[in-house]
Amino acid sequence: LADMCCFAICCGLAVSCFMFWNCHRVLGALVNPESLSEIAAPAAAYMGIRALAFPVQLLQLVLAAACCGALQDTVTPLKATAVGGAVNLMLDLVLIAGRGLGTVGAATATASGQLVAVLLLARALRRSRGFEPASTAAPVGNTFIELPLLPNPFSWFRSLRPSRMLPLIAFAAPFMWFQFLQITLICLETRMGSAFGAMSLAAHQIAYSVWRPLLLSDPIMQAALSLVPACRAKGGVGVHERVRSLAQAIL
Repeated sequence: LADMCCFAICCGLAVSCFMFWNCHRVLGALVNPESLSEIAAPAAAYMGIRALAFPVQLLQLVLAAACCGALQDTVTPLKATAVGGAVNLMLDLVLIAGRGLGTVGAATATASGQLVAVLLLARALRRSRGFEPASTAAPVGNTFIELPLLPNPFSWFRSLRPSRMLPLIAFAAPFMWFQFLQITLICLETRMGSAFGAMSLAAHQIAYSVWRPLLLSDPIMQAALSLVPACRAKGGVGVHERVRSLAQAIL
């Protein structure tokens, strides 16, 4: 888990640097030129703040997957997401409606909600296992699942080995490819929506935000991405049948 946290932070920092240095190019690729002049300034401000907090967003996904996959705890990520969403909503009301900060306030509220969720997940993992080496970790229930969280950031940093990340990356490659395809689809939808003007683009984003949770596609995807890799990692005879049964249970 420590290796994957490091990998998530490194990827997040790489994406943050790319977005900072290529902000206007990215906007030009995502938005139709006729609409770009109307939304360039607020979109760039929003993108800058979200890019700064992108490592936190990836870290939230890793910690939530650790709770679901390793500890078989789906309640803690739900609570962390709910509290983070409540913080996001309250800050939206204060920063946008109260202070009139627009997209800057929206991005700040979203990043703050994600940071709160990460802190809650880390606190829950610390209580469940303790930030300690797997060799001295206490059992969870009747099992002895190893979750190598380290005692402090310095020991964690000293123990990192890039070579250990390669098998993890190879194992996660199919899921990373799925996420890439989903992001590509969203980018194409945004590009098509912007072809009809800034108002159409805003309406598209609102409709997408409303319909996505109603269709339950995102919760199903998150559950699958958290539970299926843990089931596959057990290996052994009948792994495909277990994965199929788990997929049916998730659906």
